[in-house]
Amino acid sequence: MNKHKCAVVGCGRIGALLEVLDPKREKPASHASAYKACSELFDLVAVCDINEELAKWVSERFQVPHYFKDVKEMLDKLDLDVVSVCTPPDGRFEVICSLAEHPKKPRLIFAEKPIEANLYEAEAIKEVCQKNGVKLMVNHTRRFSYAFKSLWYDVNFNKFGKLLLFRGLFSGDVVSDGVHMADLVNWFSTEETAISVENVKTPYLIFEVDLIFSEARVMIRDNGARFELYRPKESKRYQYIDELELVEVLPYKFSFSEAMLNALKEIDYCLRLNREPSCGADEGIEALKLALKWRERIWKEGS
Repeated sequence: MNKHKCAVVGCGRIGALLEVLDPKREKPASHASAYKACSELFDLVAVCDINEELAKWVSERFQVPHYFKDVKEMLDKLDLDVVSVCTPPDGRFEVICSLAEHPKKPRLIFAEKPIEANLYEAEAIKEVCQKNGVKLMVNHTRRFSYAFKSLWYDVNFNKFGKLLLFRGLFSGDVVSDGVHMADLVNWFSTEETAISVENVKTPYLIFEVDLIFSEARVMIRDNGARFELYRPKESKRYQYIDELELVEVLPYKFSFSEAMLNALKEIDYCLRLNREPSCGADEGIEALKLALKWRERIWKEGS
């Protein structure tokens, strides 16, 4: 089976350095390490960064044969199937345009989240990729997680009843971190679901989701490591009233590494069968749109 030739543009944290900067993380954590871990499907042949010394160091670390400072030069010299774009969101439009409009464009671009920092340019990314026949996948990681996919199927098969309320709590930047929560809101909720999401300025990581259904409650705790299912039971304290009781810790556990590898497997599937990615430009744009709306709300409340 022929392997897909791939490259990583942007050799920073998520592109190639996560394992170095955060040795406690499960591996693979970066795009470069994920491609190397999935070597039966992908051949990582190049890395590219405006910092040429960094690109050279990353190429040596991952035993990648080519490194470049310029995207166009990379495409001029190599035939690539997949390119990961891991540059900062602000300006990602220019990088993706350079890839999609090149005569030797890749077949698929795997863009980090958020798709862009600017909504107008995010929509332009969709247009330029469609115009040039380049598939686009956006790395909203939980979309590729067995845990969140399993829960999504349970929700859609009405295992817990109607989703009445999506409540989310997250720390970090409201856009770059918040798009993870925004994508979950878009993925799980319906027009009838009430939404309550808060960005908290804590010195520690928090990412929790509370799903209130007509027949149950699911709480996602410990930053995705614990999924708790509550069901209404006859109250032990009150007459004629039911109260929620923890009945099961669901067999789901979010794994960043597993999700990254699943994303690459989906890329392989899309390329071999000519399918569109499950998390493409539309999903990336809608998540960005919601995160920007939250940021605007925070600015107004703070003024």
